[in-house]
Amino acid sequence: MRYEPSSVEVNPGDHVILVVTNHDDRNYHDLQVGGQRTPRLSTGETAELDLGVFGESVQGWCTVAGHRQMGMVFDVVVDGVPQARPITHFG
Repeated sequence: MRYEPSSVEVNPGDHVILVVTNHDDRNYHDLQVGGQRTPRLSTGETAELDLGVFGESVQGWCTVAGHRQMGMVFDVVVDGVPQARPITHFG
């Protein structure tokens, strides 16, 4: 349960568009970063996720139950900007 690659490094002000393809032959997956999310993708399906312009680092994740907890996270790291702390407590 992981994204490959698990992160991308961008410059402040870059417009970020991710192309996400599910290569897992057993599970559906998606990717949520901030308020943007791909649809749930079955094996071989691809979606484009337009995240807009970035000024700070952020972490995204798969919203399928349990996948985030198993490590399915994706970091958008803005060069020269400290990485956002992941949310580890829910409720």
